[in-house]
Amino acid sequence: ETGGWPEWLGTVLIAWLAASVVLLLGNAIVDKVGQRGLVALERLTGMFLVAMSVEMLLSGIGRYFNTLP
Repeated sequence: ETGGWPEWLGTVLIAWLAASVVLLLGNAIVDKVGQRGLVALERLTGMFLVAMSVEMLLSGIGRYFNTLP
């Protein structure tokens, strides 16, 4: 275990709060950044998620090879 339940609870609450803010302010965000800005944010978010998934995959592969005799 990497942390206790207070850390997990805090992490979940922060993620929930961030998602709530984005949902509540979604129309205002679209009005400010416009359609092109929204597309750019979507692509940036996608690239961030891909980078995270590649890092997790490589970390898992590294752990697997470290367990081999």
